[in-house]
Amino acid sequence: RPGVEELTEGWAAVEAARRLGAESPREEALVEAAAAFFDNPESADYWQRIDRFERAMARAHAAHPEEPETTAFYALARLATAERAEDPSAQRAGAAELLLTIYERQPNHPGAVHYMIHANDVDGRADENLDIVRSYDEIAPSVPHALHMPTHIFVRLGDWDEVIRWNELSASAALDFPAGDKTSHHHIHALDYLLYAHLQRADDQRAREVLDAMH
Repeated sequence: RPGVEELTEGWAAVEAARRLGAESPREEALVEAAAAFFDNPESADYWQRIDRFERAMARAHAAHPEEPETTAFYALARLATAERAEDPSAQRAGAAELLLTIYERQPNHPGAVHYMIHANDVDGRADENLDIVRSYDEIAPSVPHALHMPTHIFVRLGDWDEVIRWNELSASAALDFPAGDKTSHHHIHALDYLLYAHLQRADDQRAREVLDAMH
């Protein structure tokens, strides 16, 4: 979560955007949604920020329902508040419905797929929209996090072959994106899931090979 320094920086960016002036009502609505989050950077109540952001994105989406980016960020805001909602399942289902409207128009929209996986990464929803989950490698075939994300669904479904396949792809792709002179954390994150999948299949030899590769 952002600290005071990051929140102050964000608020300064909001003020700069306001001084520059919005070029469209949509842009103004998104600037004000950012303002709702970064307002009063000295305040430590993170959840108040998230609640304000969700309400602001709801207004932005209501004013511009045809805009895919506005819709995607509104869905993300709903997911951010889902666990604290009176009905978390309904909140997640509502977010998924929003994302589906984007996907139907733009099936290569990475935000629609990414956030859809998050919307379904709970008990009772993991078997929803599996065709969308499996499309991520076509949209972002070289992005380590994109190749890892479907794992969240397949772990819940106990589909260990799919967990292994996706995390092998993710771990390999992560080696092409080092963090300075270090290996990206996406690599070890994928290996962590890969090790777990081999253990679930009682394949101790493959699990040991992954564990050795971590050192």
